[in-house]
Amino acid sequence: MPKKIKQLFVATACLLITVAQGQTLQNKDAQSTNLDNAGQYYAGIEIGAKGVKYSIIKARREDGQIVFTPVQDGSKNTSVIDFTQNAIIETGDAVKIFFDTVTSFKEKIPADHVFIAVSSGVKQEADKQTGTGEKLLQAIKEAVPAYRKKIEFLTPCRESELTIRGVVPSAYLFSGSLTDIGSGNTKGGYCIKGQNAECISIPWGTATLAKKINGNMASTFYTDSVLPVIRSEIERKPGMTKYAVSYCTGGIYWAMCNYLYPQNVKKDICEFTKKDIEKLLKLASSEEYELLTHPNLSSITDNEILQGAQKQISRSQATFNKNQIIAGGMLMKGIMDEMERNKKPENERHYYFVRNGYVGWISGYIASSIEEEHNKTK
Repeated sequence: MPKKIKQLFVATACLLITVAQGQTLQNKDAQSTNLDNAGQYYAGIEIGAKGVKYSIIKARREDGQIVFTPVQDGSKNTSVIDFTQNAIIETGDAVKIFFDTVTSFKEKIPADHVFIAVSSGVKQEADKQTGTGEKLLQAIKEAVPAYRKKIEFLTPCRESELTIRGVVPSAYLFSGSLTDIGSGNTKGGYCIKGQNAECISIPWGTATLAKKINGNMASTFYTDSVLPVIRSEIERKPGMTKYAVSYCTGGIYWAMCNYLYPQNVKKDICEFTKKDIEKLLKLASSEEYELLTHPNLSSITDNEILQGAQKQISRSQATFNKNQIIAGGMLMKGIMDEMERNKKPENERHYYFVRNGYVGWISGYIASSIEEEHNKTK
């Protein structure tokens, strides 16, 4: 099971109710959040471009910090962005199965601790086809009539805001950026103290770009249509090139680290460089693709790490095909190239894949809930 993630703040993006390191919450705040030593459980169900996934996480206070620990997760590929009748029905069925899973969890999860959201990648594609968003929403509502909260169709900025809130540690909140490459789109951003989160939005992800370029790294669509948007978005938000730390989430970063750094499978973060992205693309676009997806694990002597690496590699193989790996690699490279374009040699920047980033948006919702409880006691 992934290790815990420590978050040092309860926040609305950059407008913080700070819980600084070494500082403890006041008693009334501790009571309002009710995050005692036993902790509380939360669950999120996301309808994404590839399908539906759920996560159960535990939140508790530890030394004045909010600690999120992933407990259980699962996913089902429903190809929802095809928006066929079968895809919509399968998506509704998967939401029902996962809703039943989280509401029957052995540790009782209160109804107001369960969140259902539709990703910005799905919203983006639904907006292109009149009526599809409404059909999807109706299918979800019919699948889980007991769910009373609003089912939010996330915009890229809203999803970025939630993920920043759930992934970027407060120590780097004003010096770190976020890049999240999903199946349907790419988004990210950063915080400026006292302001709302600044966000970028690129309307292609691993699956949507793969359909356009079909494994062709020399694709004119990529050079003429995708790269200009990447460049424009990065230039539009200068913090993406100014901040010294870049936190990265999304399946393509996960797969890259599983293939190139299998020995790090138990680590919360995986640092990578431009050379790693170039290696991924070189192997994926050549006859050496099998070497990429079947890395040599003989140097791993710890049996627990070996088994973990084998499991994550197997999941990566089942999640991404060759064309999607190439598309994702091109997005990673294009974004990093722009972020590094005018960087001075003395200004070092580090790039980290956050292994538990898949619960980022859920953690963001939890932070919002805690904040609302906090505000009620003021």
